[in-house]
Amino acid sequence: MRDNQKLLEPLFKTITLSLKALEGSVNLHSAGIFKEKIDPYYFHWSLDVKQSNSEETKIRVYELIADARFKSIFTYLDKDLKKLCLTQGQIVEYFKTYNLFLKSCRSTFFLFEEKEVFYVANISALDVDESSLEVYQINEWRKWHKNFQHRVVVKTS
Repeated sequence: MRDNQKLLEPLFKTITLSLKALEGSVNLHSAGIFKEKIDPYYFHWSLDVKQSNSEETKIRVYELIADARFKSIFTYLDKDLKKLCLTQGQIVEYFKTYNLFLKSCRSTFFLFEEKEVFYVANISALDVDESSLEVYQINEWRKWHKNFQHRVVVKTS
């Protein structure tokens, strides 16, 4: 991939979304929102852990406009991946608050970190009863294709 190739386009050019401050220990599994499937790797990698509280957080939503792998997608936005990560609880909150955006695309990708390893939660939600979660490590080899209108949600400053 060329260094100057544009990978992502903001979904909203003038709007910044936010997630409310969260108290509690909800994670992707304990929220009980994935009706169709939870990736077994979520449990294999021991990601079913208690989450900490989080402050109100501003987020940006992007659409994938070029074929790319996860590492390229996220480092395109910032080389310091920690700045882009959401907590599992914040990903759940996005699902609950902005689920309309989840239904309008093939997959939505969220970067999170557990035990100093970066993971990507891939949520597909065709409707409320058909939501699923897949989890990948950021170095996943698979290339994601632009023609499926995948979305990327990250924390922003």
